[in-house]
Amino acid sequence: MDLSDSPPPLPTDRFGALMAHELRSALTLLEARIDTALLRPRSAAYYEAALRQAKHHAGEVRGLLEALMDLDKLGRLPSPGKGSRCDLAKVAFAAGVPWEDAHRPGETTIRWELRPAPVWGDPRLLGRMMINFLDNAVKYSSPGSPIAVYTGREGEKSFLQVTDRGVGMTEEEIRQCLEPFWRSADCQDRASGYGLGLPLVCRIVRLHGGDMEIMSRKGEGTTVRASFPSAGGDPELEDRGEP
Repeated sequence: MDLSDSPPPLPTDRFGALMAHELRSALTLLEARIDTALLRPRSAAYYEAALRQAKHHAGEVRGLLEALMDLDKLGRLPSPGKGSRCDLAKVAFAAGVPWEDAHRPGETTIRWELRPAPVWGDPRLLGRMMINFLDNAVKYSSPGSPIAVYTGREGEKSFLQVTDRGVGMTEEEIRQCLEPFWRSADCQDRASGYGLGLPLVCRIVRLHGGDMEIMSRKGEGTTVRASFPSAGGDPELEDRGEP
C-alpha cells in the first residue's frame, strides 16, 4: 500500500472524540491504580510500588498528549518547501544509533545498508520519522530479531526503508494502520502505544512531498519505505567521497 491509498485525515469532531476516549481510558487506569492503593492501609513497600505504577501511567498520559500535540501541529504546518539539503543516510544514522544504544543489549540489532540519499527538508522531522519506523519494528518483533535500514536513490527519488521480521500484517491491517488510534488486535497486548506513530509519519512524509509504501505479510515481517524527490547531486561521486 502506498500513501495515495491511505485514509484521509479524520474530521475534527471525529478526531476529537477519539482523542477524548483515549485520554479517558488512560486516566481511568491511573485512577484505578490509586484507588486500589487507598482501599485500606498498606505496607510502605506496597505504597512505593503503587507510586511507581502511578508514575508510569502518568508518563503514558503525558506521552499520549505530546503525540496528539505533534499530530495536530503537523496538520497545521505549511510544507517546509525546499528547506535544507540533507542526506537521509546521515539523518537515519544520527537518529538510529542513539535509539539502538538506548535499548538493552540483544534486544534489537540494526543492520545498516546506507547509500547517499539527498533530499530537501527538515532533518528534525525526518529524524522523527526514522525513530517511529524503528519503534514499530522493534515493538512487533521478537527480542534480538534483526532490523535492516536502507537508504539510497532510485531514479529521481531518494528513499529510506526499514525492514523487520516481526509479526507482520494482513492486507486489511495494512489499510487500517494509518488511521489515528488504530492498533492491530493481536498486537495490543504485545506492545504499548496509542496508534499515532504511523499517522504522524504519514503527515511528515506528505509535508515533504513524499510517498510512503507499506509491504507486509502475516508472520513474516514488514517493510516501510518513504520516498522523496531527490535533492540532486551525483550519487556515484558522493559514494566515493568526492566533491
